[in-house]
Amino acid sequence: GTLITRNTARGNASDDGGGGVFNNAGTLTITGATISNNVASGTSGSGGGLLSLVGAVSITGSTLSFNTSKRAGGGVEIVNGSIGLLTSVLFSNTATGGASAAGNGGAIHTSGTAGVTISGGSLVSNQAATEGGAIWIQRGGALFALGNVVIANNRAHGPTADDGGGAVFNNGGAISLNNAFLFGNVADGTSGSGGGIFNLGGTVVVSNSFIGSNIANRAGGGIEDNGGTTQLNTVTVTANRVIGAPGNGGGVHATGASRITIVGSTITQNFAALEGGGLWNSSSGTLTVTDSTVDGNIATMGAGLFADGASGSITIVSSTVSRNIANESGGGILIEGGSHQIINSTVSSNFAKAGGGIQSLGGTTDLTSVTIASNNANQGGGINSVGGTVSIFGSIIATNFAAVGADVAGAIMSKGSNLIGNPAGATITGVQAGNINNVNPRLGSLQNNGGPTETHAILTGSPAIDAAVGPSLSVDQRGIARPQGANADIGAFERSTVGTLAKRLPGDTDRDGYVTPLDVLVIVNSLNRSTEETFALDDLDVDVDGVVSPLDVLMVINVLNRGEQGLISDDTRGLDTDPYLSLLKNQLAMWFEAFKEKDRDFWVDETVEEGLLNTLAGYLANRSEEDSFLEV
Repeated sequence: GTLITRNTARGNASDDGGGGVFNNAGTLTITGATISNNVASGTSGSGGGLLSLVGAVSITGSTLSFNTSKRAGGGVEIVNGSIGLLTSVLFSNTATGGASAAGNGGAIHTSGTAGVTISGGSLVSNQAATEGGAIWIQRGGALFALGNVVIANNRAHGPTADDGGGAVFNNGGAISLNNAFLFGNVADGTSGSGGGIFNLGGTVVVSNSFIGSNIANRAGGGIEDNGGTTQLNTVTVTANRVIGAPGNGGGVHATGASRITIVGSTITQNFAALEGGGLWNSSSGTLTVTDSTVDGNIATMGAGLFADGASGSITIVSSTVSRNIANESGGGILIEGGSHQIINSTVSSNFAKAGGGIQSLGGTTDLTSVTIASNNANQGGGINSVGGTVSIFGSIIATNFAAVGADVAGAIMSKGSNLIGNPAGATITGVQAGNINNVNPRLGSLQNNGGPTETHAILTGSPAIDAAVGPSLSVDQRGIARPQGANADIGAFERSTVGTLAKRLPGDTDRDGYVTPLDVLVIVNSLNRSTEETFALDDLDVDVDGVVSPLDVLMVINVLNRGEQGLISDDTRGLDTDPYLSLLKNQLAMWFEAFKEKDRDFWVDETVEEGLLNTLAGYLANRSEEDSFLEV
């Protein structure tokens, strides 16, 4: 292929440069080329490898590496027109900056209304003196990453709070990233922000992508949005860090009147030195989280989410905030002020000294059909209400732990139909109708019970079942229709009833919303009542082969033995160690062999059935005493 190397353009103006290639209104096609070690050395020289003032540029299967410029676009500068990069590599290009040159866009920079399209390929180890280690997009410009684009190990060195964007800096333009991988990028200036992406007043939409292990000093280890609009659709934001001062928003940080929407995404294992390990929302920002998980993040305060100041807004819908750790307060969520809603969501297994689940310092927070469980703190295991107003309706706050206010410490306003396991330490005002206190809610462990996020199922015999009086939400956190009974269930989980389950788990033959040995019994009894060798019945046909047979029983046993999704149990022991479950599997194996040999006399024999039922009874008796109501 063509090699363009070690050339220099010395023009001093911002539209001078193009150390390797200069295009002025032409149509330029580059295929299989190497453009390397070229320089735009003028005072404001741009486009070390390539400068296009206007026109259409297409680069396919090529490499641009070790090119440098002063002002912008160490690799490529596009002013107007368009550029398309297909399966090309931009490696170790640098916008060095200078006395009168910022040094933005280590690999690619746009200055006018240019459109950049990238499909495949990578941008790796590029550097910018100020903003956009790999890419910098101007207002009026656009970037489209169409798939399989890797943006990794790039650096932006700008020192101020509005500098950074280790991978991408958007200066008011429009960016769409799909199936992109941004990792290991750094905004390392003293107050550099947006280790992965910095969106300054523009629009950024990221879909089906990975943003991980990026670092910023000031804020936004993964993403910093300053007065713009950012949307994440099915994105994993993980292991990003903010390590300097103030050190806020390990995963995502909002500055000013930002609008951030997160849908179907996972914000996990991010770190902030001070506030908002996962997410940090400004006092004038709007943050919406739907069908998403905020899990395992770490910060001093507000490890999962932090709501700053007096007038911001956070809405959490059908999402789970779990396993976050705050060294001080607000393990799951910390609210300083503003107006916030949490709907059909779960706050579980978070840790802090104060407010294991939620710490409220000010503002208003409304909880509707929420489950707050298994959180841990010294004060306010579930909720620590120090200031502001916390209102709850149709919610479970139970099984949390704290020396003071195990479930709730401080004042909360009830709107009715709440279950609070231990109200000691709480002052509950408002509507008391339908409230249930001092009870065991009988919750399953936090796990995948169907739907996009983990939940706590309510088990058989729970006082939360059918206990939410009055109008209810139309679905639960998983998308299961409400109500299933006379009334909706309290909390984020709606226990399914026979014949009405919207999303049935494999092996759930009795359609109660989870898989247990009782589902085995349903098939055994049905087979023994049959006058034919097999018969069709949708609920019992676990392997979907058109008939019901002992094979369907084995399918359920395998689900139980592996502890797959859908199994809900408050037994903390591993299923694979339960002797009765192992025996049951062995008995069913013999039963199935008889079925394969067409020995109907064996597999409908009353003695065989009795042995199976006794083993089932042994398994159930071997569980906790609370399950004694389960009868075979």
